Amino acid sequence: MSESSRDNAKSEPGEPSSSQCPPEGNEVPSSSTSGTTGSFECNICLESAKDAVVSRCGHLFCWPCLHQWFETVRSRPSCPVCKAAISRDSVIPLYGRGGDHKTDPRSKIPPRPPGQRTEPQQGSRVS
Repeated sequence: MSESSRDNAKSEPGEPSSSQCPPEGNEVPSSSTSGTTGSFECNICLESAKDAVVSRCGHLFCWPCLHQWFETVRSRPSCPVCKAAISRDSVIPLYGRGGDHKTDPRSKIPPRPPGQRTEPQQGSRVS
């Protein structure tokens, strides 16, 4: 683009222009430039969730972190975030692309609970 055509594209002073960039220093980082990789953070270790599971109250954790939490508070386990009731059987595993990684066979952490699938009832219609 030539300099004269750039000058013509600018709006009059005081008028907003959709083609102008915000002044430097006032830029808002977008999700693609803010350093995130599209993964979620564990609410216990605050790192990218490994073998992610979500509680029924909606909080996300690494399975190894939540397993250790269950071992620590054996009597009446509660969500580490909101203190709602939580159990190994009630957590839901999250699956996504790129999450397949090798686990150390010496690990003492049991595999995360499997997802529970409910089959649709025959004869029921979805609206």
